[in-house]
Amino acid sequence: MRWMFGLLLTAAACSQEASMLAELGEDVALDADEDLASSVYFDVHPTQLLDANNDIRVLPQTFGPFGIRTSSLGMGTVELDAPTTLSGSVVASVVTPQAAGAELPFEKGPVSATLSLTQSERTVQNYSATTDEFGAFSTLLLADGYALVVIPDNPEIPVAVRQETIGGSGGDLDLELGSGVAIWGQVRYPSLPSADPFRVHVVYEGGVRSSTALTDEDGYYVIRVEADSVPFVVVCEGRDDGRDPILVSDVVDLSQTDTAVLPEYASEQVDFDYPAYRAAAASGRVLDESGDPVEDVEVRFTSVALDGYEAQAGSIQIVRITDASGNFDISLPAGDYTVEFMPQGGRSPKVSNATVSGNSSLGSITLDGLREVSGTVRDPQGSPVNSAQVTCTELGFGGRSWTTFTNKKGVYGVEVSATPLACVVTPPDTSVLAMTRTEVSGESLEGALDLEVVSGQQATGTLEMNGEPETFAVVEIRDGHGRLLGTAVTDESGFFEVRVDLQQVDSEDTGQTN
Repeated sequence: MRWMFGLLLTAAACSQEASMLAELGEDVALDADEDLASSVYFDVHPTQLLDANNDIRVLPQTFGPFGIRTSSLGMGTVELDAPTTLSGSVVASVVTPQAAGAELPFEKGPVSATLSLTQSERTVQNYSATTDEFGAFSTLLLADGYALVVIPDNPEIPVAVRQETIGGSGGDLDLELGSGVAIWGQVRYPSLPSADPFRVHVVYEGGVRSSTALTDEDGYYVIRVEADSVPFVVVCEGRDDGRDPILVSDVVDLSQTDTAVLPEYASEQVDFDYPAYRAAAASGRVLDESGDPVEDVEVRFTSVALDGYEAQAGSIQIVRITDASGNFDISLPAGDYTVEFMPQGGRSPKVSNATVSGNSSLGSITLDGLREVSGTVRDPQGSPVNSAQVTCTELGFGGRSWTTFTNKKGVYGVEVSATPLACVVTPPDTSVLAMTRTEVSGESLEGALDLEVVSGQQATGTLEMNGEPETFAVVEIRDGHGRLLGTAVTDESGFFEVRVDLQQVDSEDTGQTN
């Protein structure tokens, strides 16, 4: 199985948090020459969730994937599934060296944990639950196969990943996590011992993250994983104040480790070494086109290469907000950074590169105002479309959106940022014309931006529950990347009809969803 880890770092004021992401191939029920990127899903959101007794009668559900090689998408008549209750408990062998009379330094007991049951990232049939003080949990879900992940609050209890098939009548699911294998090590820092502990966690193939372990006064940590765990990396997040870069270990694969000894005593050592901190500072002032200061601009520094971290993966992201005078200043490790300036309201963002060492000044940064964009929305026959909604969204940066409507002549006008945009036109009648998405560059905003809505392909279906029409349910049609292609509402007979632009489905994913 092909997979890779990516690191997403987010920070605000003086705090930072790290999370690991993974890309995994998924098997879907499509023809051999189709894949997830060229498929369509129907997400059904019933509006009446409760029955006459105020009990939950139905949950949101996803149907698909459907191939796109036909001229229309017909679901036919679909019966919505009724939810079922899954209950159970979680126990584990907890490390208790002080337990009197124990043969091994482990004692079985209830676990405080978060459980997630996931079909896939592209369905709404994903559920979660937390255990109580007795390790018990209960949740409503739809009967089907799920990837079950149990993440204990205590990092010295291993994360569990299971495949579970939930029957139509639900039932009980009692889990015992065991003691696992110890992943331990020391975080070495030139100024240790430190009063502030370092935070360490594990990220598994697939993106599952363990709870966070804190180092002791000597910099040591312990996290336990299952002996048959999938490959993972260990991540040192640094200390709570956000001044430390995040370090990521090499991939650890326990299948390559000798665990012939009792699992309780098997272990793998992963250490982290921080170089001497090379303090630096950056400052600057953000102005508008008239030279006036701009307040409340988010200034985001994302490391490209940090001095002293050439031999290991070290990264950091720190954010500051400009004051009333447009000024910002920040203390951070020396190195090369990408700097993004993301204003609120009526100005365009900007991005630049900076090398920060010692006391570095970025000088004055001028942000352009929004640009007035106008044009005409036409149908495939060239006729203007009245009352069409035009929404333009930044690709990247803050992801801001601006919305307007066309007049009787199909003309629209809106102020947008001078950045790459995705402009989505939603016609007033989506049973005749399809929601149409157009991506434009900043340079395209210099002149008129005329947009065309396409006829698209027809998507239809009828929804029922217990043989009765499911009325006023919202149906969202999305592609394999989660981008919205069209929306409809079922009528009194449970029927819906909407036109969608399937040409968008084969386009490259931009990471944006509507």
